[in-house]
Amino acid sequence: MPPRAFLLIATANAQLVGPGALVPGGGPQNSRRSGGWGVVDQWPVGFFVGGSDLTEMNGIYVRQEDLDHKLPHYCELSWKHTDNDFKVASATVRGWSGINGADKEWLWIDEQGRDFLAQPGKHYIPGNARTWLPVNRQFHYWRVGEKAETYAAEEGWWEAHEEGVIVQNNMADPERPILWERKRDGRRLNLGAWRLRPLEQSKEKRVMLEDDAYGDAMRPWQVVAIMSRDRLDELIQQKRRHDEDCRRASRGGPPVVEDGVFPTVSVSHLLEGNTTTNENEVVDGDVVRNARRACRDGESDAIDQARAALSKGLPHARAAVSYCLRRAGDPGKALEVASQGDEASALLERALAMFDVHSPCGALQALDKAYNADRALPGLGAWMLLGRVRAKAQGCGAPIGDTGFKVGDVVRARQDLRGFWSAGDEADVIGLTAASNPIAIQMRYNRNKLVDTTADRIERVGFDAKTIFDDIYATLDVPCDFTENELRRAYRQASRECHPDKGGSHDEFTRVARAHEILSDAKRREAWDQGEEVVDRPQEFPLKDELIAYYWPELKPFQPFGDVLEHRRAFEKQDAERRAKADSMERAKAR
Repeated sequence: MPPRAFLLIATANAQLVGPGALVPGGGPQNSRRSGGWGVVDQWPVGFFVGGSDLTEMNGIYVRQEDLDHKLPHYCELSWKHTDNDFKVASATVRGWSGINGADKEWLWIDEQGRDFLAQPGKHYIPGNARTWLPVNRQFHYWRVGEKAETYAAEEGWWEAHEEGVIVQNNMADPERPILWERKRDGRRLNLGAWRLRPLEQSKEKRVMLEDDAYGDAMRPWQVVAIMSRDRLDELIQQKRRHDEDCRRASRGGPPVVEDGVFPTVSVSHLLEGNTTTNENEVVDGDVVRNARRACRDGESDAIDQARAALSKGLPHARAAVSYCLRRAGDPGKALEVASQGDEASALLERALAMFDVHSPCGALQALDKAYNADRALPGLGAWMLLGRVRAKAQGCGAPIGDTGFKVGDVVRARQDLRGFWSAGDEADVIGLTAASNPIAIQMRYNRNKLVDTTADRIERVGFDAKTIFDDIYATLDVPCDFTENELRRAYRQASRECHPDKGGSHDEFTRVARAHEILSDAKRREAWDQGEEVVDRPQEFPLKDELIAYYWPELKPFQPFGDVLEHRRAFEKQDAERRAKADSMERAKAR
């Protein structure tokens, strides 16, 4: 079981590491993690790369044991992507103009054998970010029929600049995979790809300037060198678990869009967001749709329309009836009706009815069932997020999947686990994480230590809800998708009942006023719904991220070393400041 993150070693100017250490590439010199080359005396066994908009480029690269004779350059060493044919290579400059006159370069090579990024390469470890410059060269994997000439003479075989044509490009000999036919005598020779170059060689062209958006999109914004084979194997295993979590969660279904399950609007606006099929398409007939809208608008015969649709067995009609009962102020009856159906829409309405009777943990159980029925249900993630916030406020303990544990459980390690804990060490369950290790715990002996684990490694010894804020929905007794009129009426009633002049207390009156202030302000309400007041958690572990990790892992790329775009944002901030300063100077000159 891996820790939540590997250790990154970085200092202000340079990084001194030994075998087995991990070294991040450099960022802007005035950023929180300053730049600099890793100071090492050996080549890395692998790299982790992240942050490029060219998604195929991101991932893990493993050093190839032998010289790659298919590469069009002479590369002393190359590292191949574990999932595709992208490569990072250390190459000797021959036959082209090196960056800034360099005689060695680090190259990024795509699946066609084209080096599209380069940087001077006299170090064991390449940098990241804008140390890589976009290039446009003619190199690529050789294709049959292409004209090519030799770089340099090979005594007894050929002279420099002899012309010929590629006959085959995948010969059995790995050291001589190219079959080349010489023009002057028709002789055919097997040789490495790097011994040839295109006949029509063009000068190197920069694709874009260093600060160009396209160049930034291509660049790797996080490059971490892995110096130990054991660490590399561990990282590869982590990536496999992440990929397996994604496959398990998706269950072969259609892709999920983050804005669909986590819409940007408040969840209360999703009045019709629960009418979908597995294809995530709205399919309600006019009868059911109109019944829901009639209930939303308070029409007198709306509930009868919904019940008529249910009697005909129309899809989503049960959810419409439950919705109408909730809108009529009878969440108990709505819960009873919704509980009789197993459609995703009915399960979602069951959860919303549980919210309205202020039972967020019960709502979360219903939302889990809705997820199993249709994981692409619009707004599902947003409702889950609200449920976990309200569960935290009430201290009921949000469930951790089907593990039997819940948030707030105090647990104890069953046995020693080297590097993580000793038998008997206690921890607090703080949330969900990826399904392969679904229980996120915070060690009590070191609050900075977070570990993802499985149920068999720990045992429950108590419960500590740590409730430190109010459930503002319950404080005002409003539905989860209340209207402005409902909020206004609820506030008036609650403030009258809690007013000190009417027998209430000042504290209760203040709580009611604060709940109304938040719920009546769209931005403050959205922030509350997303967990702004859940402060007794590590900042790097927000509630939304834990839901994505467990339910929709494909929405979050594999990031074992933290935020892959940290350096990119730092550079973009510098660019903006530089432009603002230049604009200011121009305006000053104009005056």
